[in-house]
Amino acid sequence: MKKELFTKKLIEVAFSAMVCDSHIDKLELTKLKEITSKDFYFQDINIDKEVDLLTKEFFLKGSLMIDHVMNELLNLKIENYQKMILVEIAI
Repeated sequence: MKKELFTKKLIEVAFSAMVCDSHIDKLELTKLKEITSKDFYFQDINIDKEVDLLTKEFFLKGSLMIDHVMNELLNLKIENYQKMILVEIAI
């Protein structure tokens, strides 16, 4: 999977894990920004823009947005190391 698409999936998974309790905590947002500022996968990504888009989608769709993100993961053609990264970012 190309880095750009994989990076978007990482952000979606991290965001979904963050909002699964139906609350967007400022500490969680801070931690997400901290992680993305240090990891080379996120170098070319505007995390604020991505989080804003995902937040809007979450407020429109609620938990259906999380379901959609998780269901998409079932069909991804990714390497084993990418699976491990997804699990790590979700935790």
